[in-house]
Amino acid sequence: MARTIRRQFREIAFVGGRFDEAAGLLDLDVLSELRVYREIVVETARGVARWSGPTPLKIPPPDFGKDFRLGVSGAIGEGSCRARLERVSPAGDCGAASERDEFDKAADLVEESLIALRDDQSIPISSTGRAMRAFMEWGKTLAPSESMVIGAPGESGAALNAKIRRRLRERMTNQNYFEGRKLTGKVTAVELRTVRKGGSFRIDLDHVGAVSGSFANGQKSIVIQALQSRDDARLKFRGWCEFSPSAKMLRIRRIEDCEIIQDSEYSPPESAAKSILRIFKDARDAVPGLTWDDVPNDYARNYKHYLYGHPKEGEE
Repeated sequence: MARTIRRQFREIAFVGGRFDEAAGLLDLDVLSELRVYREIVVETARGVARWSGPTPLKIPPPDFGKDFRLGVSGAIGEGSCRARLERVSPAGDCGAASERDEFDKAADLVEESLIALRDDQSIPISSTGRAMRAFMEWGKTLAPSESMVIGAPGESGAALNAKIRRRLRERMTNQNYFEGRKLTGKVTAVELRTVRKGGSFRIDLDHVGAVSGSFANGQKSIVIQALQSRDDARLKFRGWCEFSPSAKMLRIRRIEDCEIIQDSEYSPPESAAKSILRIFKDARDAVPGLTWDDVPNDYARNYKHYLYGHPKEGEE
């Protein structure tokens, strides 16, 4: 059995309403709030790693945070529902056991955001789409008179309550967000910046349309090559993209894992939005061929005859 190391990550308390009426009793339905909190920390840490991690400007992989493990430890405190959140790390992961990493910084940002919302200030998080969705879910099990207070050990912490949730929804509804995407398209324009500064480009993305983006100095040659060969080739890459609240892609902030693929080797993904004719065709193709032999070929014109026994058109 693999050895693990545990350290206290946060203190958490549920106060007010039913938690004060039955001190020390933690309703099972609020455990979902801890699951959502973990998701918020992971998605916020994704942004932290993106901008200020050990390899800044790196797009975090899709499975980022899968090993980030939290658990509730210790008895519920007397007089309120208070407990410890502990982080569990592999014994060989000395950094996670002793040093602050992107997950600790993310937890700090979450609390700073709650305090900013309390004071009606702007929040310091540039969220991913998944983080925004998790934030919108957070606190749903709490009654108007109840709060969830979370903070680092020995600190007063920050509260999530009905007022904070209302302000959070208002901010998140009007806030841009970021996502990593696998993209393919035709480069249509390139603008180079000064030496060692990379540049910007314009690309016509498949199923998206024309979008502007930025590239690093080391990517100049492949982006220029993609522009020069745009008549018969595409640029395929991973992009860190900014989206509007309505999910419109605004800009590609960073590109990685670039390669040029020939149009002859490219298989475009099927558009998510099917035409009505395609829907009917797929439905027809799903029916065994012999089944259509029993369907009258004049059904549309004489449906009243087949449904209700009326005379066919032209019959008396």
